[in-house]
Amino acid sequence: MLRATGSPSDQLMEEYHTRSLAYLARRERYVTITDMTQFGMLTAVQRRRQAEWIQANAVALSERLLGNATILSSAPLRVALTLILPFKTMPMPYSVVPDMDSAVRYVTRRLEESGLGKEAEHLRHQLALRATTREM
Repeated sequence: MLRATGSPSDQLMEEYHTRSLAYLARRERYVTITDMTQFGMLTAVQRRRQAEWIQANAVALSERLLGNATILSSAPLRVALTLILPFKTMPMPYSVVPDMDSAVRYVTRRLEESGLGKEAEHLRHQLALRATTREM
């Protein structure tokens, strides 16, 4: 899960790419949740670098990343992203959702559809425990 606040620095974006490569190198199937509710806009250079990174790793992403849920609480931004993304070929399944509950439902469904029901249940349990801990 990526949850960042503010505008990301170039260094933060490179660290994200490095960490993502480490996930791909494990050769395991996985899902991601990207919480952009408090995240600033990427610069043009960062957007281009992100697109290049996705393109360079498209084969591994299509084989291993079972689904990405991007959380955007802003309805206008969600609509804009939902309208733009179909015109860009993404190597993995994705969904743009309004909240964490929707994101968890999406990624756990992707896990279950891939025969990873036990992992889906573990993720539901893990995130439920985090939510309970924050409420205390």
